[in-house]
Amino acid sequence: MIFLCITGCGENAGSLNEEAIKAFMADDQEESMRLFNRTLTLDPDNLSAHYYLGWMYKMQGKTDEGIAEFRKTIEIQPTHRSAYNHLGDLYLAKGMLDEAIEAFKKSTAFSLDAATAYYKLGVSYYQKGSHADAADAFFEAGLHAIVSNNKDLAFNAYSRLKETGNQQLALELQGVLSPWFDPANEVAKRNQ
Repeated sequence: MIFLCITGCGENAGSLNEEAIKAFMADDQEESMRLFNRTLTLDPDNLSAHYYLGWMYKMQGKTDEGIAEFRKTIEIQPTHRSAYNHLGDLYLAKGMLDEAIEAFKKSTAFSLDAATAYYKLGVSYYQKGSHADAADAFFEAGLHAIVSNNKDLAFNAYSRLKETGNQQLALELQGVLSPWFDPANEVAKRNQ
């Protein structure tokens, strides 16, 4: 008996996904998109393929498609911090502020980079007009930025916190940041 293999002989989702990631890293979007989609044909719940497709759609400005892929990623792995972060970015881009806030809140809970997640949460609250919530988020972003030794993000969080009008939190964060920026006391210089 002779069997003809028309398509997919020897293909498996794992090896296709590996090839797709290599193509993605080589910035070959067309090939990586094709391979990720083929991976999903063989394994519809492949976490990596959904995540990378979401990322590619985000880069291409295909917001709705990116949202769908990141939501599928989260459905498969509910603690996928990076998917929540990207999902929040896409919701924010669409002006879906309540959804962005929820995504960034989840990202802060699962994130290794909580400073960025809190900062984006603050931006979402600020755009929504919830300045008190934005102030709290920017304050948290500043504190987490210090812990992760990210001076630029710490200062950006402090600057955005000042925009909220919450002088008490701004002074508290400035007090925490000032020694960190010594001896030049860059925070005080930037305030002038």
